[in-house]
Amino acid sequence: MEKSGYAGSLPDPVFSYRYLIESLETRVSPQQYGLRLRQSFPWFGALAAQGDLEFEAAATAFQEVQSRRLRLNYLVRSAYFEYYYLGQELALTRDNLVLVLRHLNGRAANR
Repeated sequence: MEKSGYAGSLPDPVFSYRYLIESLETRVSPQQYGLRLRQSFPWFGALAAQGDLEFEAAATAFQEVQSRRLRLNYLVRSAYFEYYYLGQELALTRDNLVLVLRHLNGRAANR
């Protein structure tokens, strides 16, 4: 089902045309073709209710997008901080390894 471009607007008017192969005899005159234009009007308050429903649906969709954006932001930040933490741990472990190797080389030289 296609939604109208504006919430709370009237439905689109319908234009129809018919052509009769054989002339149709009516009380007034013979008919060869017919034109018709129709416009439906909803019950009182129906347009406002429809507009409110569409507004609430749009607000809900917006909140869903915001929620997903914030969740993605959290995941990216936590992954970056984990990466930073592991880099600091790796640097600290390398420094400790260098100190241990220097200590061991110093003890071996003193023997």
